[in-house]
Amino acid sequence: MGLTTVPRTRGRRLFGIGARGGFAGYLFITPSLIFLFVFLILPILAALYYSFSDYDLMSAPRFAGIKNYRNILGDIRVSRAVLNTLFFAFGTVPTGTVLALVLALLVDRKIRAIYAFRAAFYLPVVSSFVAVSLIWLWFYEPQFGFFNDILELLGLPR
Repeated sequence: MGLTTVPRTRGRRLFGIGARGGFAGYLFITPSLIFLFVFLILPILAALYYSFSDYDLMSAPRFAGIKNYRNILGDIRVSRAVLNTLFFAFGTVPTGTVLALVLALLVDRKIRAIYAFRAAFYLPVVSSFVAVSLIWLWFYEPQFGFFNDILELLGLPR
């Protein structure tokens, strides 16, 4: 029996760096990770920090412990707000799910006037594109367009 040796590339495989180019994958996800950190994780941590402090935007935050949470639990409006939130969530989520399932089943059926139903079903998607295109047409309108007004303010010809 012989001794087996551990390959020297073990550390490189941990990060996926090697012949398969795993490092490029980390480079590709770096902007997404930065975005998530700046706009999701950092605000959550800041909110947690400020929830344990007295802060009025005019002076520096002072640590208050769980005083804010005791104040919230002692407020009579909190129980009503929680009840309203639960009522809204349990009322809208199942209704929206069932309605989406029924519409998806109707789109797939062979019924009379299916093309009119599909057109009506898809109309909100198309109408938003139409609204956006009309706004851009207004921006670029030669006589009274928004961009031409800005050019005129800068002293340039329309």
